[in-house]
Amino acid sequence: MIQRYSFLKFPSADDFQKESQVFAVGKFGDVLSNELSVYGDGTIVAGRCGTEKLEAFIEDLFGMVQGAGYSPATVFEPEMYLESSVIVRARNDLTIAFGAPPAATDLIKLPYRSRRERSIYRS
Repeated sequence: MIQRYSFLKFPSADDFQKESQVFAVGKFGDVLSNELSVYGDGTIVAGRCGTEKLEAFIEDLFGMVQGAGYSPATVFEPEMYLESSVIVRARNDLTIAFGAPPAATDLIKLPYRSRRERSIYRS
C-alpha cells in the first residue's frame, strides 16, 4: 500500500498500538492525498480534490485489500460522510463587514467602562 500510493509518511511498528494508523502525503492517479487514517471500525480519507476522486481512491484501496485476501467485516450498513471547506483570503479586514452590531459590541465593552459611563448607558 505504501508503494502503490507513494505515501511519504506511514505508521511505524510502534504506531500499531494506537487507535488509528495514519498514512500521509500520498498519490492516487494525478491527485495528492493529504491523509488516510485507518481505524478498527472505519477509514477516513482527506484530500484537496473533488469527492469523486476520493471515492475512486477508496474503491481502489478496498479492491487492493480484498485482492490481498482480506474482506471487510460489515456489521452495519456502510456509511459515508462528506465534508467540504472553502478557504478565502481577503486583502482587507473582513471583520468590519461581518462584525457584530454596535449594540452587541457596546454590551461586551460595558464591564470595562467607568462607573459613571455604565450608569448613563443603562438609563
